[in-house]
Amino acid sequence: MSFASSSSLTEMDYVSPVDETTDPPAGVLTPSNPSALNIQCNPPSSSQVVSMTPEALSLSVPSTNASSIIIGRQRGSKYKRPSYKTRCQIHALRFHAKWELKDIGALFDLSLSTVSDICNNPATPRKIPGPGPLLRSPQRQALIACATASALNRRRPSLEIASLTGIHAITRTLRKAFHLEGYHRRIARIKPFLNQAAKNRRFAWALAHAH
Repeated sequence: MSFASSSSLTEMDYVSPVDETTDPPAGVLTPSNPSALNIQCNPPSSSQVVSMTPEALSLSVPSTNASSIIIGRQRGSKYKRPSYKTRCQIHALRFHAKWELKDIGALFDLSLSTVSDICNNPATPRKIPGPGPLLRSPQRQALIACATASALNRRRPSLEIASLTGIHAITRTLRKAFHLEGYHRRIARIKPFLNQAAKNRRFAWALAHAH
């Protein structure tokens, strides 16, 4: 992935947290000088790879109006999952500026366990897997076998098919189970038998196209 680059990147120092009694130079990343942090991130595309090298970061000194800079969440507000940009900032401070976890947590108002979890995982948030289907493959196969056993069963409601197989589920779950196996509900067509006039017309057509 690509981050916004800065021409002053080569002049920026990556340092560890220093003593608060020492005034850090302008633009140096330290826990006592968080106003020097300004990392701009662009969302990744499907064909790009996340890169956290120093060349991929953009650090610059923002305006002196510190009240306009809001980093992390405010105390007392509802907790929100750290965004992708926040995770990139935490990775930069941990692996390039060599900050301690407690200093990063104090800056972003995050717990130590949350900061540790972010540092031990990629900057791109992991997708939380959802629950699997309620009815497994053997149960779905039993429903299909019962529903296709006869013409009468094909016209039974889904709940009746489930009761015949000993499965307890709602209509929506049963419909999804049938869909996973490729079966869908359709209105049965009415096809009457051929009468004598229709048979004669078909026989005449067959004789005319015998070649």
